[in-house]
Amino acid sequence: MSDRFALLSSARRTEVAQHRTLRAALDWSYQLLSKEEQRLLRHLAVFPAGFTFEAVRAVDGMDRAEQSMIELLSSLVSKSLCERVDTTSPTRWRLLETIRAYGLEKLNEGGEYPSAVRHHAEYFRDLISPIAVSSKAWLSSDDVALCAREIDNVRAALDWAFSSAGATEVGVRLTVAFSPIWQNLVADGRMSRSGRTHACNSTACRRFGPSGGMAHVDCLRPFAGNDLGADRTHARCRQEGNRRCCGRR
Repeated sequence: MSDRFALLSSARRTEVAQHRTLRAALDWSYQLLSKEEQRLLRHLAVFPAGFTFEAVRAVDGMDRAEQSMIELLSSLVSKSLCERVDTTSPTRWRLLETIRAYGLEKLNEGGEYPSAVRHHAEYFRDLISPIAVSSKAWLSSDDVALCAREIDNVRAALDWAFSSAGATEVGVRLTVAFSPIWQNLVADGRMSRSGRTHACNSTACRRFGPSGGMAHVDCLRPFAGNDLGADRTHARCRQEGNRRCCGRR
């Protein structure tokens, strides 16, 4: 996890003072929150591309009543720690990047980061997989629009899934599920093929770098087919020698 507060060590005194003031303001605002509000703010920080109400409930992991969650989220909005970004359905919210970085820091300090990022990845796997399965030969414009808004969340989920602390099976299924979305965005000109993080140089996607799962859709897809046979994908990938992907040495 990148430490966006590393700027506090800047050599320029003015910048250091400004960032110390910012941290002090964030600390003060955070301490004024209830324990439940603090916990929710920490968990909202795992969403780099914003979130819907259903996404929040999945990552929070507390099985709260719907009204309770609405009240907590509304409270964070009223305190300018979270903002509503549009009025379309489903409604989306986001944290400003500075607040999100602070929340990630607190999430990590409390030992909650591993659980939160797993819930985040599993939520997007479960959100996108049914869309990909039902799409078969085509995707509706609504499906594409819904998934396109989640690209940065999907990338973050893949970064975690293919990391040493992640879950490869979640990453494989999410990668394959997002394939038709990615291909549709390329076809529509909304994403360039050259925009992939790095090229795959083998049929078994031998290397994964940062956001690597997104870069290997083309080599994972033929192994899985439209039914998202992630188990077969994983087995074939391992057979072909992709040790990093499959967690083998």
